[in-house]
Amino acid sequence: MEKVQGIDISANQLTGNIPSTIGSCIAIQYLNLSFNKINGSIPESLGKLLNLQDIDLSFNNLLGKIPMSLGKLGALQHLNFSTNKLEGEVPKDGVFKKHGAISLIGNVGLCGPWVKLPVCPTPKPQAQSQRHLKRILIPIGAAVFVTWCVLMGFLWRCYCKRRPLISQLFELGPQRISFPDLLTASDGFNEANLIGVGSSGKVYKGVLKDGAMVAIKVFDLQDEDALKIFDRECEVLRRVRHRNLVRVITSYSDPDCKALIFPLMPNGNLDNLLYPPSEHSSQGQLCSLDFILRLRILMDIAQGMEYLHHHCFVQVIHCDLKPSNVLLGEDMTAYLTDFGISRLYPRNYGDSLTSTGTLKGSIGYIAPEYGTSGVVTTKGDVYSYGIVLLEMLTGKKPTNSMFVEGMILPNWVSRSFPDTIEEVIDSHLLSAAVNSEEGKVLNCLRQLICIGLLCTKDFPEERPSMIDIVRILGNIRDTFLGIASTPTLQSDFSHLLGSTSGPHKSDESQSSSY
Repeated sequence: MEKVQGIDISANQLTGNIPSTIGSCIAIQYLNLSFNKINGSIPESLGKLLNLQDIDLSFNNLLGKIPMSLGKLGALQHLNFSTNKLEGEVPKDGVFKKHGAISLIGNVGLCGPWVKLPVCPTPKPQAQSQRHLKRILIPIGAAVFVTWCVLMGFLWRCYCKRRPLISQLFELGPQRISFPDLLTASDGFNEANLIGVGSSGKVYKGVLKDGAMVAIKVFDLQDEDALKIFDRECEVLRRVRHRNLVRVITSYSDPDCKALIFPLMPNGNLDNLLYPPSEHSSQGQLCSLDFILRLRILMDIAQGMEYLHHHCFVQVIHCDLKPSNVLLGEDMTAYLTDFGISRLYPRNYGDSLTSTGTLKGSIGYIAPEYGTSGVVTTKGDVYSYGIVLLEMLTGKKPTNSMFVEGMILPNWVSRSFPDTIEEVIDSHLLSAAVNSEEGKVLNCLRQLICIGLLCTKDFPEERPSMIDIVRILGNIRDTFLGIASTPTLQSDFSHLLGSTSGPHKSDESQSSSY
């Protein structure tokens, strides 16, 4: 297959070795063999694939060393060899020098402090008698070990034939879970334990056998789309690993019930935190979250989206970013959730994916181009992020009854930008600030509003990427805390404004405000 550009045969039950003839696929850019039962060593011929950009061999039974030739591949951007049985020294060059570009967890035999692994042991000189003894004992030990491996392999194969497929693929939970376990954990899906209702099902809180507090998402199988949503969530959650993405503990699937089990988030979702039931009003005012906490949450959401768009092995477009799909942990860390309508595909296959059906999402957060072109891109998620940002700073939902006759949240905010943003900012933000910091907070709010307006521009190509947004948010935070200098922030804003055509209002004097 000299012309093939991508191979993805992950999540099967493939066995045997990776053939050395893989080196003949000279045009390949993307290789995913993860979640199989492949054994043997990683072939040296992989080092001949000069066009290779992404490789994922995780969750297999690979042995031996990582070929040093992989460090010479200049095009290689991402590499995942996690959860295998690899050993020896990790290469020092190429992709192995890039922070966050590789994943080697679950290989206890690997070493190399340059990738934050233990220092490689130095062989000690041995006496002549010891060497002779080894020559005798090693063959005997090897024969015993091979016999033991064959026996264990036979027993393991018999065991695997009886395991549910979902458990073989994911190995996500501390235990297998049965339907009676779900009933016990949720007290028979008692309505008293109901903590959320969505378009695809209900979410109950519960307690597993080991005492873990969990959220159980049960899909409504009477909805014809529920099965697709369940499969899509499993597909996404199987492939993503990030501190700002919700972690699935395990899952349950039979013809009559499908459920996902997540850690219970004690602070609920962002929407409930912003609009507590006791504070619902026609004005839709936010609860009293201070500025730095809102900035932290915005940073967490942006970092999760940046990972999905730019650093995940398979690019993921969320398609339904909104406050109710942001969960908050005990320390108020934000986690993205609900990947039921996400789109995912190898990033090297193209920049966008055309929707073949009616695109689902949430009114007020959907990018305007989704209603016309039907083309899903990462810039659609950027638009949704901009709406969430403006909502958190103004206390106005994009579906607020005040937005009529063509008026939308970004346009309403832009009328007061940059000189009179106090008129649209949530009053809690300024009233909670100390007098000496009010001007400092107001200046940071002005910068954040600018980001929100850039994210919600009408044309996708005029919006920034999540990489740019994370960098600017980090500098805003560091400047506010006194860690970074104002010129650094001004330089980043100049670069961001230069790569777009500025916020919704075409005012040449705006840039002087930063």
